[in-house]
Amino acid sequence: MAFEVLHSVSSGQLTYGDGRVDEIDDTIGFKAIAMGVVQIALYLFVFRTDPPLGLALLILTTVVTPAYLMLLCITQSLVAAFNPLNLSSVMGRIGFEYLVLLLFFLLCGALNLLLRY
Repeated sequence: MAFEVLHSVSSGQLTYGDGRVDEIDDTIGFKAIAMGVVQIALYLFVFRTDPPLGLALLILTTVVTPAYLMLLCITQSLVAAFNPLNLSSVMGRIGFEYLVLLLFFLLCGALNLLLRY
């Protein structure tokens, strides 16, 4: 449902009617997991052999994850969502608010870890 709301808002509809949006592919959830798979692969294959490069790539993928999810919702294509030009375009158009969004996501993740442990 979250992708249906994102898709509706990105299409210019600022209200969401409770109903199924047929434009959303059923495999969108699996496509959303792809960034996590990339991050795990970076940790397993890059971070262990070259820690500074692996850490830089992990930070980069963390920074672009919200833009990746936005693009995935709009295009529903992994190739378009992983395209660096599209990612930088989304981040640039949002501007400073993108950093605020990123900090919000990171703080939510840190709060989740803090409450669990």
